[in-house]
Amino acid sequence: MKRERLWMSMAAAVFLLVVCACGGKQADPQQQATADPQLPRAFVHAVVTKVHIEPEFSQHYPEAASQCHAGLLSELRSGPTFKSVAGESADTAAAAP
Repeated sequence: MKRERLWMSMAAAVFLLVVCACGGKQADPQQQATADPQLPRAFVHAVVTKVHIEPEFSQHYPEAASQCHAGLLSELRSGPTFKSVAGESADTAAAAP
């Protein structure tokens, strides 16, 4: 019986601690995500340049730049948004200066 009361008291204390820690705080409006700005006109052609990544990242993930570039080209070409998508090949994009 004492053990049950102890567990209930501890559970209530943890619950109150969590509730008080969060205590009705709301997110700062400036930190909330904003919508992408509207462009003055629609674009029908896209040009994708090389994808550059930091040297430390490329040491751990050597194919990251080429995979990102290839995926970006593929997604842009598969959608109805652009009439044409131009870009370097994924092999060229991986060779960052």
